[in-house]
Amino acid sequence: MADKKTDRDTTKCQKVESQTEVSFSRNRDGQQRNPGLGHEEEDDDLECSAATSTARRGRMERRRLERCHRPSPGRDSNSDSDENEGEMSRRSLRCYFTAKTSHNPEENEATTSDLAAIEDEAKRSFDWVWDRESKSTASHVTLDEREVNFHLEYSCGTAACRGTMEMGEGQHYWEIKMVSSVYGTDMMVGIGTKEINFNDYSQTFCSLLGNDNNGESCGLSYTGAFHFAGSTNVFCGKFGQTDVIGVHLDMWKGTLSFYKNGQRLGTAKNGLVGKSWYPMVCSTAARSSMRLVQAVSYPSSLQFMCCTVLRKNIPVEKNVLTALPFPPGLKNYLNDRLSWLLGSQVDPTSNIPCYNKGTQTLLTIKGKLYSTEDGEKSKEV
Repeated sequence: MADKKTDRDTTKCQKVESQTEVSFSRNRDGQQRNPGLGHEEEDDDLECSAATSTARRGRMERRRLERCHRPSPGRDSNSDSDENEGEMSRRSLRCYFTAKTSHNPEENEATTSDLAAIEDEAKRSFDWVWDRESKSTASHVTLDEREVNFHLEYSCGTAACRGTMEMGEGQHYWEIKMVSSVYGTDMMVGIGTKEINFNDYSQTFCSLLGNDNNGESCGLSYTGAFHFAGSTNVFCGKFGQTDVIGVHLDMWKGTLSFYKNGQRLGTAKNGLVGKSWYPMVCSTAARSSMRLVQAVSYPSSLQFMCCTVLRKNIPVEKNVLTALPFPPGLKNYLNDRLSWLLGSQVDPTSNIPCYNKGTQTLLTIKGKLYSTEDGEKSKEV
């Protein structure tokens, strides 16, 4: 009996030892070790934790993409299949370009405010939008033809897009917001004629607007340089992500002027009368994006000339519509059509540093003065 009891105890101890051995982890050489000794076990735990975190992020990304491709509820998928496919494509591109990888609460607030801005912009009336038929193959028009996304995966050249309206006469003003990071060889806002062939630049990294020697295009680079007919002149300071660049094409005088975040930068080019221009944008940066936030056009009338005189005689930090006693109806009309001209022309972000994509340096916005062609002074902001 004693021998049997001893055998049972031995077997029990062997089982416990076996279970204990299994519970211990092993190092890379296959040797058993005690997790309470040394720091190697902590390293393995960190590696395991990192792998788990990576897998979790992958699952979250897949769920996000599935939500982007999920059709709206309550719609007939058979009768509206083509429309649903287009809507899902637009949603996918918006998710692709607006997805945030940072856990910074300030960036999350910025994303929420940006979505609210998109909804507000959608209520506006646009006199023109981006042309799906007049663009590079690497340009993708989304968001009701108001946003252009360049180089969805990688960039091998310069992509561009043209607006739908021909601007041969009258007054034209539009604003473009830098939605994505601003970096690379160049990202530009400007004008051009139909003579510009986008395919000539699809395999070339360049400043497309103003690159031709015939004066068929001109544009403002994010570096602050203005390009026309193969020449480059320093015009203003750099601009980056979230900045709004305003463009005023005056076909009565033949001038092209720029604004940044509501502040007038000055007139960049004269002598534009005699050609039919189109609004244009271009980019060499991968996964870059620009959005049209305002586009108004109207004839060169006495009313517009009077408004320009009022603007010159009221301090730039004041809003003309609040500084003078306009009748309510006229005030509302002017606010809808000419707020860019009559509103306060002080950049609210002039003292805020602007961060671009990882490879870019901090773009500080501090002032230097540059002379423009018509003798005005324009501040670098």
